[in-house]
Amino acid sequence: MTNAAIDIVSRKHEPFFLFLNYFDAHEPHAQMGSPPWFNAAAARPVDLYDTEIAYIDSEVARLLQTLEQKARLDNTLVVIAADHGEYFGERKLRGHPAAVYEPSTRVPLALRLPGVVPKGRTDRRTGLHEVFRMVQDALAGSSLDWLKAPDPTPKILTETWARQDYDKTLPEDGRPSTTVVFAGNLKLIHRLSGRNELFNVETDPAEANNLIESQDPTLVALKAKMLREVDL
Repeated sequence: MTNAAIDIVSRKHEPFFLFLNYFDAHEPHAQMGSPPWFNAAAARPVDLYDTEIAYIDSEVARLLQTLEQKARLDNTLVVIAADHGEYFGERKLRGHPAAVYEPSTRVPLALRLPGVVPKGRTDRRTGLHEVFRMVQDALAGSSLDWLKAPDPTPKILTETWARQDYDKTLPEDGRPSTTVVFAGNLKLIHRLSGRNELFNVETDPAEANNLIESQDPTLVALKAKMLREVDL
């Protein structure tokens, strides 16, 4: 796939759009290449996964190096994203079931376009559904300052459809069984089954302390706003 992409950017001089879906970091996990840090004798499944990611990194690097050699990299908007993460025993889960804890929902998102996309990282929590706006603003030359600051406003960032998280009967409108609302670092997992959870993922990154029953006035008020987002 990388070779095909390199062929396209090497032959064509007009503007191009490429969507490359690297599928290597996926079950069944297997060693890819021989990174110097990899110990095959003591390898766990997550170590095999890491070799797959390292391999994808090297392929993306190969494409970007070609763009740089062709003097096209700085005129190309590069977006790198992932659709889901992977569980390796966290919460006794494996693979990527329809569970919305951080191992599966916190994924890479990187943009690059010199002079348009500011350098650095942001603490703002965003969702893949916002990538369209990012691309639109970057191509229009609009400000991307909205990406810089954390956003305390409750907003839905993830939805999933899991039969075990529905109530006894499936809703006719096909709504998601599970909705994740963020307000800053506070994360609400709302399930139609009623099995809701609330975590502060900054102080509790392992999502071990469910705050859903907390009577702290600040949390109660914020939780009400987050639930309102689900209702809307």
